[in-house]
Amino acid sequence: MKYSQLLVVAGSDALLRKHLVAIEREFDMCNAKAKVNHDDSLHRKHAMPIAAMLKDIHVHRKMIVRTVQVQHCQINKYRKSIRDGRRIVKRGTPASMEALTMETMVQMTLRVIQDIKDLIPELIQPLIKRIHANLCKLQDRMLLFSKLPSLTQAPPLHAPL
Repeated sequence: MKYSQLLVVAGSDALLRKHLVAIEREFDMCNAKAKVNHDDSLHRKHAMPIAAMLKDIHVHRKMIVRTVQVQHCQINKYRKSIRDGRRIVKRGTPASMEALTMETMVQMTLRVIQDIKDLIPELIQPLIKRIHANLCKLQDRMLLFSKLPSLTQAPPLHAPL
C-alpha cells in the first residue's frame, strides 16, 4: 500500500481497524513460521518491534476514539442546556428580558458547539500523524519480515536416513 493511502487509513477508524486486522493476521502467520523454524533471532529482531508498533498504533487509535467521544459528550451537554433553557423560558411568564437573555445564551452556546466541532480535527491530527508514521514503518518491517529466507524455505523436519 502506498504511504499516501496509509494516511487515509490512519484518518479513518473503520479503515484502520480493518487494516490492523489484516496486518495482525499476516504477522501471526509469519511469526508462526518463525517459531516452527525455531528461529529466536528472527523473533527478537523482527517480531518484537512489529508487535510493539502494533500495540502503539492500537493505543493511539484508542486515544483518538476517546478524544472524539469526550468532545461529543461536551457537545451533547451544551445541546441539553439549550433545550432545558428554552423549555424554562416557554413555561415561565412572558418576560421579554428573560427571553432575550435566553436567546443570547442559546446563540453563544451554538457558537461554542461549532467551535468544539471545528476543534476535533486539530486535536486528533497529531495522533493521526503518529499512526501514519507507525503504519509506514510497520509496512516496511512486515515486508522485510515476510520476505526473510528462513521463513520462505522451511528446513525438512527429519533428515533422511
